[in-house]
Amino acid sequence: MPAPQRVWYAGVKREDVEDIAAHAEGGAPVERLTHGIEDSLKDLIYQLLDAGLF
Repeated sequence: MPAPQRVWYAGVKREDVEDIAAHAEGGAPVERLTHGIEDSLKDLIYQLLDAGLF
């Protein structure tokens, strides 16, 4: 199943859960948590997910 928005969160803590849930319900991505993972790695993982390998 492809990730519709392709938002990757990193360094998530318990106190971030409400903000992430708001995003899942249609709000904006939690920008402060979207950094720290190389774009090329994210692209590779999304390609694998899209191909149904995981």
